[in-house]
Amino acid sequence: MQEAMQQLLVRQLQNQPSLKERLANSVEVMSEPASRAYFDKGRDDQRWGETVSGDNYQTHAKPKVYLNTAKWEANKAGEGWRDKAILGETIHQLKNIEPQMYTRLEDAALEHQPYVDNAKNAFFEGARKKQTQWDGSLAELKKFMDNPDFVNSPVFKEWHRRSRFDQVLGGYLQGGDPAIPTMRGDFEGGWNKDSRNSEMFASDKFGNELKRLAAALGL
Repeated sequence: MQEAMQQLLVRQLQNQPSLKERLANSVEVMSEPASRAYFDKGRDDQRWGETVSGDNYQTHAKPKVYLNTAKWEANKAGEGWRDKAILGETIHQLKNIEPQMYTRLEDAALEHQPYVDNAKNAFFEGARKKQTQWDGSLAELKKFMDNPDFVNSPVFKEWHRRSRFDQVLGGYLQGGDPAIPTMRGDFEGGWNKDSRNSEMFASDKFGNELKRLAAALGL
């Protein structure tokens, strides 16, 4: 009886969808005409893709993924770019699909000082370029960032989850991929083949969590 139960459990585990499949199934990828209409500036739009949640918490509709095909094609995206772009967008769903994994990753990252320094620099640059919500002066922000509690503040934590951490995970997972213009080193400050060797990933705890994520996604 025990052996039969173990065999049943093994079969059930084997039939479970992979993390990559669950992420893909958690979004609705919009049609080419819908995406081109959404990115009406085409290649001149700064965005490569967009995941729009809208009111899905109220209607239970899946987040919608739009891809800026004109921009990808204009920058000579490689073979298979569309599937890879969709995977990159679905990383936004990791916090909902695997919240415990996401929390372990984020906690490990914020315990690693080189990562924290990188994130704080990104926040400051975003504020300087008026791309990050900050109502005070840059001098006030610098003073606030010197406070050890800055990374626990609502303004940082909300930005980190909404805007930063998913990008970092995507950079680790897809950095160096020749099919993805933003990952092959074409853009200043972008990701490249050496991204995984970055100091901000050089933590046993954070690094191991990232390796588990990559393995779960088959990367």
